[in-house]
Amino acid sequence: RRYFRSSEAALSVTARSADGTGSGYYAGDHFDLARHDAKQIAEQAVADLLGFLTSSFDARTADEGRSAFSGKDGKTRVGDALFNERLNIYSDPLHPEIPVAPSTNEGIPASRLSLIKNGVIDNLE
Repeated sequence: RRYFRSSEAALSVTARSADGTGSGYYAGDHFDLARHDAKQIAEQAVADLLGFLTSSFDARTADEGRSAFSGKDGKTRVGDALFNERLNIYSDPLHPEIPVAPSTNEGIPASRLSLIKNGVIDNLE
């Protein structure tokens, strides 16, 4: 037989999109409650959800009518206010904390690009 005392704090968060069709999930635990970072866990769940959003900014799929950002008559939703006006998202491949390739797959030099500006779809990649 074996016996010992132990404690653990665990937290999991699921962030859901307003329409309930998307979600992000993250969980964490620690034996020391003072070192359990609930804020980081919540931020990771939201980041997971945003990962799905940002990967959908593909111009080709929108042009072909296979995207949430596809519009009517072969157009895209660029210029449409689809989000809260407080939302701004940009792609910055040269950001020092998240560096990626300095060019696109087509060899075009990468630069900062506004995707959502004040809730409006600004660009697709």
